[in-house]
Formats: sequence, structure tokens, C-alpha cells
Amino acid sequence: MTFPIFSNFGAVGSLPLMVDYLVVGGGGAGRANGGAGGGAGGCISVTESVAFVEGSPYTVTVGDGGIATDASYDVSAAGSSSISGPGVSVSVDGGGYGGSYLSSITDGGDGGSGGGAGGRASAVPGLATGVGTGNDGGDSNGSGYGGGGGGGAGGVGQDSTTTNGADGGVGLASSITGTELYYAGGGGGSSEGNGGSGVGGSVTGGNTVTPPVANTGSGGAGDRNLPNPASSGADGVVIIRSNKPATSTTGSPAVTTDGGDTIYKFTTSGSITF
Repeated sequence: MTFPIFSNFGAVGSLPLMVDYLVVGGGGAGRANGGAGGGAGGCISVTESVAFVEGSPYTVTVGDGGIATDASYDVSAAGSSSISGPGVSVSVDGGGYGGSYLSSITDGGDGGSGGGAGGRASAVPGLATGVGTGNDGGDSNGSGYGGGGGGGAGGVGQDSTTTNGADGGVGLASSITGTELYYAGGGGGSSEGNGGSGVGGSVTGGNTVTPPVANTGSGGAGDRNLPNPASSGADGVVIIRSNKPATSTTGSPAVTTDGGDTIYKFTTSGSITF
């Protein structure tokens, strides 16, 4: 018996387009002077989406991390990240900034994950708000030195219980690139707070600040005293993994492959068309 031959069986063009994506907003900045850690950006992870339409462009926006100005109490808001196009519209907020000991800016900011409370008894932590929310920031013990940890995608920021700062909340583990990595960890509070999952900003010795891992949407660390600055939040990231290669992109995403899939990592805004 002769069987028919299907010449397009197994060809990439015959398969339905399936897409995984990870969208992480910019991380919140830590705050100076008895400062708390910034919250992580909002985070959405979706697998096996068939909503993407071939031949249509999708706009990708990558949010900036909040900026902690050198030798200042000022911080800027973190930016949101998004994917937008036919059948797909997802946007997540940037993380909330950390609070300070100073009475006018003690509270942690709200965001994708909330910033920690500054080192004053009346300070309150920031809340996780919006789509793709993570977790609230941590409280402080009101000592003037210990700031709360910023919230992370996977856990709340820790409360400060001594003059040492609290750890940031844990992040989200994702293997979308083919390797398990953490994203969206909360920033540590002054004086000895560790960043969540090793990707959030950390502080040791009161004023020695390590910034968060770049393009993870993680929160920055607080610091104890001016003129030493706290750390800014990490910029966000958008990662798109598909079973078909894109026909065009803008924004120069990093392109890798894994198991027959193609992965596009956007660290700046751009677009993608399949």
C-alpha cells in the first residue's frame, strides 16, 4: 500500500505559533539615610500563549529602574513594562521606592512590589498594586538605621528587627531562556539587608551598597547615612520565547536558541513580528 506524502508535515510554517513571555517592570530605588530597599517591578510569566497573530507587529516597552540620586534623598519612579498588539495586551508596574528616616519621606512607595518602610516608628511599607503584582514591602523597627526590605515577586520584604536592615523579598525563578534565573527580587534595607534571591540590591557595613543585577527588575538597596547614595533599581526586561523565529525585530533584542525555540531578550524598548 502506498501512503500519501505530506511534504509540509513538521515544517515550521505548518505549526501554530506558540509563545512564552516574561514581562518585568523596572525595580524601585532604595532610599538614603536610614533608608529602605526598593520593591521589585511587577512580573507576569505566561506559557504556551496562542494569542499572538503572525504578520502583526507587537510593541515591547521596557521600564527603567527608579533612580537614587547621588548624595540625595530624592528618587524617581520606576517605569512599567509591556507587550501590546493584536490579541495581547499586558502591562506591569514599576516597583515602589524605599522610605527614609526623614519625616517627609518615611513611607515606602506602592508599585509592582512595595518599597520598604524607612527607619522611623511611624513609617509604613509600600503595597503591591496593579497587574502582575508581587508583594508588599517590609516594616522597620523605628530605630533610625534599620530600613525594611523591598517586596519581591515571590515574597514580602522582611521587617527590620534591629538596627540592621531587613532582607528584600525573594524573586521569581524562570527558565524561559533555557537556564533557571531569578528576576524581580526586592532590595535590602540599611544597614545589612540582603537583596532578594541574590538579584536585589544589598547593603553591608551601613553604606557599602551593591546594586541589583541589571535587567532583572529588582529593587535597589537603602543606605544608612548621607552623603553615601542608596542604589537605583534595575531596569526591567521583556523576554519572548517562540516556536517560530520572528520575521523582524527592532530594539536590538539579544537572540538565542534553546531546544528548537528562539528566545528574544529585550533590555530596551522595541517591537517584534512573527
